[in-house]
Amino acid sequence: MAGGKDWSTLPSVIIVEILSYLSFDDILKSSSVCKSWRSCLFHPNLWHIVFFSLDTKGISRAKFLAENCGRFIREATVKFDSKKSLEVKDCIELLNIFSRNKNLEQFSLRPSNCHILWSEKEGKAAIDKILDHIEEIIKNSRKLSHFSLGCVEELSSHSSSLVQQLVKYHSKNLTSLHLPTVKEDGWGITDEDIIAMSRLRGESLHKFVIPMSCIFSAMNLEDEHGNDDDDENSDDLSVHSISQEFFDKVSKSLKRTWWPVEDTDLPLGLFDANADSEEIYMDTLLDDQLSS
Repeated sequence: MAGGKDWSTLPSVIIVEILSYLSFDDILKSSSVCKSWRSCLFHPNLWHIVFFSLDTKGISRAKFLAENCGRFIREATVKFDSKKSLEVKDCIELLNIFSRNKNLEQFSLRPSNCHILWSEKEGKAAIDKILDHIEEIIKNSRKLSHFSLGCVEELSSHSSSLVQQLVKYHSKNLTSLHLPTVKEDGWGITDEDIIAMSRLRGESLHKFVIPMSCIFSAMNLEDEHGNDDDDENSDDLSVHSISQEFFDKVSKSLKRTWWPVEDTDLPLGLFDANADSEEIYMDTLLDDQLSS
């Protein structure tokens, strides 16, 4: 042993390696061994993936981790009750920290509700702050590969501008994009958004997950076997009136087939691009259900 019998003299690379096998609680306990171990407590290699829960049980832990490693973690998921103003405020504080993290690669919001319930004035201010921080996250992170906005209507109504930002800064990195919404009119997909998303898929995007309310019409589309879809249950689910001709144009510009994939038994739909094979890229959480 490089440090003999004195654990405090171990090289930091060895200490970090040992700590990497421990749980969060055990890492904290081990920091009391000595000063050299404590100095390795927040080494970037120990905090790649962090789940932040902002309820009463998890808020102390969340704030502690955010303050100490929020600027270098690679994957962050924030779970909060969007009906509680205190948790929304805490969420805004965390997003502010993440917005200065250039190493962030995966970002997900997990709100409890489809609305941020606050007074009209304070609610608008909160939404503006959240959007500002999210835009900073998109701009400042070097290699954002996963982006999930959650289901808050006040946020999903701004999905269009966020898609444009993602295209601008992460077209070569983004592999997973989740923009759920429960609004009857979806999140306002425009032709420009479709073009933007097709460019993302043209680079590296493997999956784009949205709810059934945003699924485009299956009418007049061919199924995976090349047959016309004449099933009597295949109602027109489109709420955006984008024609098959438009998808043909996108496919032509990309030099690959690009179309919407849907499954009416699932709450989520999936946009997908299929290049030279019949393999469908899909969310692994839905894999078994879609293939059954």
